[in-house]
Amino acid sequence: MPDALRNLEHKRAEYALECVKRIKGTQHAKRYKTLARSSGSLILKSGLIQALIFYLSKGEVIFVKDILEHCGLSFGRNANAETIAQNLVNLNQDKVMRITQEALQIIKWLKRFAEIMIEDKRETTQEETRTGA
Repeated sequence: MPDALRNLEHKRAEYALECVKRIKGTQHAKRYKTLARSSGSLILKSGLIQALIFYLSKGEVIFVKDILEHCGLSFGRNANAETIAQNLVNLNQDKVMRITQEALQIIKWLKRFAEIMIEDKRETTQEETRTGA
């Protein structure tokens, strides 16, 4: 793997780790993990803009902001779902294609770290059953 690509992957991993650390232990953690697991396939199926606007409509602003900020789109710390959605709709096609590819890459890292760091109650019970705890 070339150094530039390795450095880019390292930056993605660092960013994703910080996102998951920030959300871990909050009331949003379990949902964040679910979104990290499923968002890649929804983006591939429906397209980036549709998928992110769907998540915004469900109140998942933190997750959407994490993806977009990594992709170089920041609409301000206090941007609400409506502001973000309006800005997404106004993006040109070339930018959407570039952002889609980067979003899919960061989602892979978010998923990896969320699966490691955010524990589901059901997973804990299954682990206890396996180990006899």
